[in-house]
Amino acid sequence: MNIIRQSAQLYKRERKGSTLRRRTVLFFSSLIVVVVLVFVLLLSFFGITGSGRTAVHHYTQSELTHLADLLQTDFGNISVRGISLSESLSKIGDDFFKQNEIAADGLPENKQLIEPLLSIMMDEVLEVTDTSSCGGAFVLLDASAGTDGADTAKAGIFLVKTQPVINGSVKGRSYYLRGPANVARQYGVELLGQWHMEYDISGQEFFTEVMETAREHPDLPLSRLYYWTERVTLKDNSEPGFLLCVPLRAADGTVFGVCGIEVSLRMFGQLYVPQSDTYKGALFLAAAHDGDRLKTQTGLASGYASEVSALLAGDMTYSHSNGDFVYYTAESADYGGLMESVILYPSRSPYSEEALCLALFFPQETLDDAIRGNSQIFTLIVVLLLAVSVLVSVLISRRYLKPVFRALSAVQNQTYSEESISTGLSEIDDLFTFLARKDKAQEDEMQRLDQEKQDAQERYKRAQTEIERIAGDRKKQIDQDAYAVFLSGVKSLTRTQREIFDLYLEGKKAEEIMLLRDIQRNTIKYHNREIYSKLGVSSLKELLMYAALMKQERSGGE
Repeated sequence: MNIIRQSAQLYKRERKGSTLRRRTVLFFSSLIVVVVLVFVLLLSFFGITGSGRTAVHHYTQSELTHLADLLQTDFGNISVRGISLSESLSKIGDDFFKQNEIAADGLPENKQLIEPLLSIMMDEVLEVTDTSSCGGAFVLLDASAGTDGADTAKAGIFLVKTQPVINGSVKGRSYYLRGPANVARQYGVELLGQWHMEYDISGQEFFTEVMETAREHPDLPLSRLYYWTERVTLKDNSEPGFLLCVPLRAADGTVFGVCGIEVSLRMFGQLYVPQSDTYKGALFLAAAHDGDRLKTQTGLASGYASEVSALLAGDMTYSHSNGDFVYYTAESADYGGLMESVILYPSRSPYSEEALCLALFFPQETLDDAIRGNSQIFTLIVVLLLAVSVLVSVLISRRYLKPVFRALSAVQNQTYSEESISTGLSEIDDLFTFLARKDKAQEDEMQRLDQEKQDAQERYKRAQTEIERIAGDRKKQIDQDAYAVFLSGVKSLTRTQREIFDLYLEGKKAEEIMLLRDIQRNTIKYHNREIYSKLGVSSLKELLMYAALMKQERSGGE
């Protein structure tokens, strides 16, 4: 341990501070590095980092917001049109029931009236189908014209379009999917190959649930009772879609059916296509969300047809997050993007707590590549800038310090003068000029001090000689026997007497000694008598004379 401690102490003694060259290199390097880092920070602040995260996030968020606003507007308009259709059909029903002198709840027992009622309603359904941005419109009565008595058979009409109308001013061609054939012939509407006279609602309880919910809330207006289904496909029909369902309610409060409008998968894919020339493979998705599960199997999507089919084949499960981006795993691939939820229902609606999740997704590999961008190239450029900055700092420092080191070498070797030093740097030249002048002044001062020292030594020698002469003269004048008694008496003084004797030699008076020794006048008188007696003197003046001679002799002997 002692060896280690000694080594550490030796290192501390021998270690030198940082050299000027090292400090200058460090200064220039730090300065340029700071400038480069500030430049990089500014680029990062304005989103120019080489990473595509900001750009792809901006596109995804902007496109998602645009499509979400468009969907909410369209679905809101469809909801309003559906409510209007329900009010019209409910009014038609009231008039029909009154004309035929039956109550609304008596329609199931009057099967012969179902087709005439649907024939009257056909005008409204056909108008909505032809003039709305939708995939079709329908009406379903809580009754059946059939004779088999099946509870799942319901009479009604369902009109669809092969080409959904995007602009309401352009009429599409409507086709007959459900309803009495006579009604179709009456209005000149062509029957589809999947046509059936009545609905089979087995496994599609949402029709009856909408009616039951309306019956449970007789105080709510129709504008609070509409419902959007998840993606459904009617029995024996190949076209899936969301259905807006609005109950039909008679004036007496009887709910006697459902009407609504369809947003088909085909229509959804035409209306809500993500637009991008930069990012390929974007998909827009609308589906219900349940915990970590996105119910894409009952949702709608738009984008590349192959990707849409794979995406809607089953539900998706949450995988992980990367910043604001979320990733979900589907049966065939992984996807990532941004999501937001929208509410399609007004307050006080029985369905107001149900939300529709909207997402703009990419295949995970596509999204990760877009996020990564050219950040590696950006990082390489920054590293190269830093390396070049350090190299430039070294070169600048060497060029800047070369004349300074030349001047310092001259100073160390004492080969410089006020006229010979020139570094090309005015501040350094001024410093060396100042040092040269200080050195000259110091030399002059040293020479003056040496001369004064020599003069002082000469005066000291002369003074010593004079003192010896005076001491010899004084010694001749003094009684040598009395002086010998004095010297002998000094040695015989007690400690207290010697202290008082020394105080007299210091020039103290009797009154001062009394205060210093804290003694009475009689005591000082007593000590004076004893001291005078032992020293063989009769007065303080005589005592001080002998004492001065004694001190002079001792000084001369030393």
